[in-house]
This record gives sequence, C-alpha cells and structure tokens, in this order.
Amino acid sequence: ATVSVLYCPHSLIMSLELVAVATAAVTAVSSVMFRKGGVFRGGVIGIGVCYSALMLYLLSLGVEGSKELFYSLDPSLSREVSEKSYATNCDFTLATLKDEGALDIFIFAHSAGYVAKMLILRDPVMAWIVSIVFEHLENTFQHILPNFLECWWDHILLDILICNALGIVVGQLLVKAFSLQQYNWFEGSGKSFIKMFHALFILTFVLLGDLSCFFLKALLNHPPESIFTILRMVFWGTMSIYSMGDYYRFITAEGSASFPVTSAVALFGFGIEILVVVVFTHQAQCFNEPCPAEIYYPWVVAVSVLAASAISQYLFGMRKIAWFGILTASAVLLASFISTTPGMPADSVPYFQDFVNFVEASMRS
Repeated sequence: ATVSVLYCPHSLIMSLELVAVATAAVTAVSSVMFRKGGVFRGGVIGIGVCYSALMLYLLSLGVEGSKELFYSLDPSLSREVSEKSYATNCDFTLATLKDEGALDIFIFAHSAGYVAKMLILRDPVMAWIVSIVFEHLENTFQHILPNFLECWWDHILLDILICNALGIVVGQLLVKAFSLQQYNWFEGSGKSFIKMFHALFILTFVLLGDLSCFFLKALLNHPPESIFTILRMVFWGTMSIYSMGDYYRFITAEGSASFPVTSAVALFGFGIEILVVVVFTHQAQCFNEPCPAEIYYPWVVAVSVLAASAISQYLFGMRKIAWFGILTASAVLLASFISTTPGMPADSVPYFQDFVNFVEASMRS
C-alpha cells in the first residue's frame, strides 16, 4: 500500500515537530529543569519528544506502510537492500582484506562510533566491556543478519584491537582535553546491588541501542549510508550525551533527587523504538531462523551462572564464589565465540561440542 499525501502530510508533520522543538528550547530559557545547557539542551529534549512521536507513528503505519513512507521521502532508496557478509573468505591476507571490504569507509565510521561512545560513557572500563560484548552479540545474531557475519580477524583484530581501541583512546583524550566530567559506572558495584544494577542497566541500554540500529536498518531496507540511518545515530549520540550524564549525576547524588527529564525522554523514545523492532519483526515474519545450539546453550549457561554469582555476592557475601562464576561464564561465552566465528579451526576449543551436546540433552530431559 502506498502512503498518499493526504494520509501522510509531510509538511504538516515537519511543522508540528519544529514547533515542539522550538517550544522546548524557549521553555528551557526560564525553566529550572533545563538550567544547565540552556536552549540547546531544551532543543535536544524537544527533538527527543518528536522522535518518540515518529516511532509511534511508524508503529501505527506498520512495517510495509513505514517502508512506503521512507520511499516517498527518499525515492533513491532501493526496495531490496541486500545485507553484506564479510566472511566469504577468511584467509588473513592483504588481498582478502580488500576483497572482503574490511578496509572500506566503515572502518573509519567504526572508530568514530567508539569516540562518540567514549564521550557518552566517559568510562574506559565500560567502553571496553561494550566493545567486547557487542562483538559476541554480532556472533550471536550472525545467523539472521548477514552483516554480522565476520571472520575471526575482523572481530578480534580490526574491530576490538584496532578500531574500537583507537576510538576509546581518542575519546578518552578528548574527555581529558576538554576537562569533561569522567564517570565510574562500576564504583562500589562490588558491595551494592543497586549500583551494579545501574551499571548493568547502562550496559544493556547501549548494547540494545546498537542492535536496534542494525535490526531497524534491515527491517526498513535502509543501507548503512542512508540519511535516515545517519540522522538516527546523530540524534541518539547527542541525546545520550545529555541523558547519560544526567543519569550518572542522578545515581551518584547524595540524598533525594528527581529523575532527570533528559533520561526520561531518552528511555521513553528508546522503549518505543524497541517495540517498533519487535512488532515489525512479527509483521514481516523475518528473523525466524533458530539459534544454533552452540550459541544458544552457552548463553543459557552463562546467564544462569552469572545470576547464581550475583546471589552469592549480594545475599551471602561469597565474593570468591561470585568471581569464580564470572570467570566461568566468560570462559563459556569465549569458547562459544571461538567455535562459531568463521575462519576459526573446527577444533579450536577441544570438547566444546561435547559440552554443548551435554547441556542440550540436559535441557531437554
């Protein structure tokens, strides 16, 4: 079904959004809530409200109606965007790097993305955890998103050790150069469950945000260089700088403090975006391929062990057992990553397949 001008008055929608942004910006001048950051902060909040409204509008259109909307806004968009795989040849040679497109423009975008993450998170430990865990998430969803299918050297060398590391280092230098406040998300988390909860909440927020970008891109047939994909990343990058900083000051403030407006707007918009991904996935009947056992069951074991470790730590104070659980879960996920990453020898992790078969049999019995 096409989206007619009467059904989707683009100029009216744009006008309403501009009014909302302008209203938030003007309100920011005199409002106590926005006293830090002034008009620009208010404008970002206004854009956040408009983004939430846009996500709700897309939800009402459905996946096919949303595609037609974007096609009408940008006729250059292709109706069939093929997801590119980076693992057709995993020989580690310069020729392969060029043929696989591993040295394309997106390698610079990768580094720039982690500069932005570092400016948002302002904690090298959290940034490194995001970097490593997301590579495993790519490996987890590679069976449904070919764009996540990468060779071992792409995951480990190009992504983690070169692009992500460079972005984190440059981001940290910028934080220090501009004397920005640095955060420590895990401070006191070993003794306080609430502080650990806040750290895990931020970690989940960032990882889900990155995953949502790729799933939306696939569902709406947007290529990586699409203006809509770029605008989404710019919006969330800017919104996250404010909302993350306000959230950190909220959880570290002594005494009672009201929940920050920026964080509330960001959470609301993000929640609707995740809902759009879930609903569109159901409507499009895609991503139905079952998760391979060598990926699914290690995650089940790792999450179960981490939950038991949290109980040991925060209810019974058994710190050594908790650390043993964390190391065990990490080892299981690492073994899964190594055994399922293209280009790795089949016997890289001895007895891993036997372990998966044992867990699978135990879960079924």
